Amino acid sequence: MKQIISNTYLFLFMLLSACDSTIHQYPEKTGVVDFVVQVNADRTPPPFYKEIVYDRSGNRYETVLEEEASPVYLPNDLLALRCIVEVRDNNQLDAKGNPVIVVRKELNVDNDALPPQAEMHFTLPAEGDYTAQLHKSVAI
Repeated sequence: MKQIISNTYLFLFMLLSACDSTIHQYPEKTGVVDFVVQVNADRTPPPFYKEIVYDRSGNRYETVLEEEASPVYLPNDLLALRCIVEVRDNNQLDAKGNPVIVVRKELNVDNDALPPQAEMHFTLPAEGDYTAQLHKSVAI
């Protein structure tokens, strides 16, 4: 009988302590979202399989080449990789119907940095539908 009473008290104690109101609360919406973009520029050259030539009249000619591997990328000390990231909101369109650029960042990275070369953090309003576009170029 003592064990039944002690088990009942234990059960009541566990039940009362488990129903804390903070457990069932969810984080409030802050109105902003953290948008993270990892820059992953792959420098592996594609193999060359065909040559495409256009003449002055706009006619296209294709010549199939022998399958051979492209030369390996060798970084030059005089060059750096410039990454330009544009974050666009698909809910807002400009006059041409393209998504509006919300944020644009430029970043120079070492020419021999391995992927991912950089990670960019943006804090944006939560109402948007965002996409990122990477433009990469070689800078001197």
